[in-house]
Amino acid sequence: MDRKRPDWLVRAAGVLRREGIDIQVVLAGNDFSGGAKAAELAALAQREGLADRYEYLGPRSDVPDILRGLDVLVLASERDKEAFPRIVVEAMACGVPVLATAVAGIPEAVSDGETGLLVDPDDFDGFVAALRRLAMDEELRRRYGAAS
Repeated sequence: MDRKRPDWLVRAAGVLRREGIDIQVVLAGNDFSGGAKAAELAALAQREGLADRYEYLGPRSDVPDILRGLDVLVLASERDKEAFPRIVVEAMACGVPVLATAVAGIPEAVSDGETGLLVDPDDFDGFVAALRRLAMDEELRRRYGAAS
């Protein structure tokens, strides 16, 4: 879909939803706006059983406010296609734990097991497991967010 792979988040959330885990997906930013990409993601959310738990906010100027409303920032970037996604540091500055793929400069910002979880960018099952772990453990999310 693109270097940030929002489809991984939607697909993983669908897996968790089918397991009975209540999860909501909120996407924001320029990367997914404009016709085909936004429509593809909405259709994927529908197929994954997330139609009532999926929202695309579009480009926003109130990023800190949005970040403070999240339980977890999720970024499933592809290998060798990301430089240093500033959103990771912005989320951590807002006390939000991070689930991300271990690419580019992300491992320098996110301390795996301390401020969030890092997964191999080729391991979708590991990504789902990490999302499940964070979704199911409010204390872990609180601890990672505080450490950020």
